[in-house]
Amino acid sequence: MRRVSLALFATGYVLAFAAGDLDVRALGAIALLVAAGWAVRPAHAQPLRIAGHVLFILLTIGCMQHLLPGFFNTRVFGPAPVTPDGLPYSLWLNLDKPLIGIWVMCAIPWVEEHKPVWTWLRTGLIACAAVALTCLVLAWGASFVTWEPKVPSIWLLWCLDNLLLVTFAEEALFRGYAQSGLTRVLGGTEIGDWLALVLATLLFGMAHAGGGAAYMLFATIAGAGYGIAYRSGGLQAARLAHFGVNALHFFLFTYPMLATARD
Repeated sequence: MRRVSLALFATGYVLAFAAGDLDVRALGAIALLVAAGWAVRPAHAQPLRIAGHVLFILLTIGCMQHLLPGFFNTRVFGPAPVTPDGLPYSLWLNLDKPLIGIWVMCAIPWVEEHKPVWTWLRTGLIACAAVALTCLVLAWGASFVTWEPKVPSIWLLWCLDNLLLVTFAEEALFRGYAQSGLTRVLGGTEIGDWLALVLATLLFGMAHAGGGAAYMLFATIAGAGYGIAYRSGGLQAARLAHFGVNALHFFLFTYPMLATARD
């Protein structure tokens, strides 16, 4: 399956290059990611593995902040409000951010713990319900969003983007790489496991600081739910919970937030 995923990844990026959504400068970032993946192999000496992880973290910041040259991400909607009372929203199909998820899934052997379908499905749905009831109700009570059921014209593209690009990259990074990696570093004890979850959750919240303090708080609470889902049901459970909460927000509430929430 790893070979199949790499073949699909390569095909998609070759097509993007042919369409003008990438140029030769993007090959530099991809080459550095390949070098980082080679460096972190367990057979290599510890200093080389550490250097590989540092390189990956630097490239991750570049991908998340869209700082790497050669990527021309496509905006397919906006900036425009999804609902009349919401802040302007833009939907981008990013080519840089998914590189994070691809790298983690291919370079880190401990990222995915295979769970039975029923286990990750049940865990993901329970975590989705718990996070939604907590975060969305809090956001509603704080006048951050309001109840606005809708089916926007961009719903299909939004779902594909959120499921295949956004939640894939974020869960692979914050749960598969950060939480599981910190668990290994902290010794795999019960206290270490919970500390790893807390640290990964705080990183997840900080990554959403661009939305403001309230948004960062909601993201931190949600990240704790996704982290618990990851511990119990693996990466698929965390992705399901994350996508489910995002979808409930998108279809049932103001998206991304009320314009007055920034006042």
